[in-house]
Amino acid sequence: MGPLCDGGADGLSVTPSQFILRVTRLNLAGKVIGTVVGLSAGVFGAVFGLLIGALVDEAVRFARDRTSLARLIEHQPAPGDEDPLPLDVALVVLVAAVRTGSEAPPEQAPGLGHDGIATVVARIAEICSLTPRRTTELTHIAEEARSLAVHTTSAALADRLRPRLGSEQRVSVVDLLLSLGAAPVRVRTVAERFAVSDEDYRAARARWRRLDAQACAVLGVDAHSSLEDIKRTYRTLAIQFHPDALIGLDDEQKRQAEEAYLRVQDAYRTILAAFE
Repeated sequence: MGPLCDGGADGLSVTPSQFILRVTRLNLAGKVIGTVVGLSAGVFGAVFGLLIGALVDEAVRFARDRTSLARLIEHQPAPGDEDPLPLDVALVVLVAAVRTGSEAPPEQAPGLGHDGIATVVARIAEICSLTPRRTTELTHIAEEARSLAVHTTSAALADRLRPRLGSEQRVSVVDLLLSLGAAPVRVRTVAERFAVSDEDYRAARARWRRLDAQACAVLGVDAHSSLEDIKRTYRTLAIQFHPDALIGLDDEQKRQAEEAYLRVQDAYRTILAAFE
């Protein structure tokens, strides 16, 4: 942080406009104005004005930083140019974009939540080897990632991040996205942009696969059942409740069997989607 005044011939040469500009850049404008205005009410008024000014300065700084980040996210560096967007910030925005979908308005997109933000920041700190201080800073940035994500797409960010991440880091990011319950189709897109091998993607998918509990109950399978076991169980139930097997049943029994057949079909489709 530099001095308020540049030293001239007398060491105090500075114009009023230069002083105001530097005070604004130092994020002191609210404090200075609040203190000056408060002086008319005495010492206590000055202190109160200083406190109010500090709050205003913090709000201005926050808005300025958020605007700067939004511009960096929208900015696409030319080939060969260094990317001005910090890697850790880009990863946070990528997580938000994949989880919410860049097409979703920020007021409709679900937030990460306090626990989710803590998990994301902790994993990114590990991936990027962040210092404790930078990790704390990233936590504050992550709270705004939801709204910043609407300035880009997960595919564009993945392309932008790929040359800045090692192969193991890219796999770790995909693993993080799956652990947060992001839509597999979106994570798959990131994995493809990251050139993550199909083997690595499937291994990460298997680690974080979540089978619908209700669908599992309908088929009578366990949440940890293999795809082969699920298919075998489905075929047995499909044959049992298939319309061709309903000969000899009365109308009520046929109706119940047809409903059971449809439930089995829906449950199987739901579970199968988790393996795609």
